[in-house]
Amino acid sequence: MPLVCILQGLLLGWHITLTTRISLAILANGFAVLEYINYYHWQLMIDTLADVQYLRRHHKLKIASLASDLAAQRL
Repeated sequence: MPLVCILQGLLLGWHITLTTRISLAILANGFAVLEYINYYHWQLMIDTLADVQYLRRHHKLKIASLASDLAAQRL
């Protein structure tokens, strides 16, 4: 992805300023935090009808599969 961004910037003549770099870094880190939460805490992605029904029935997000697997392996 960084290579695509750099190539696009070079081809379109974008000037990458410090503000742009900081904005992209904050955005990328925000997505990293959401992925961490999605894998290790709660399932943030609701992509099936069963997920929607679970959310409507329980009024909370599902526990992430990896989180429950890791909890089952604790000694």
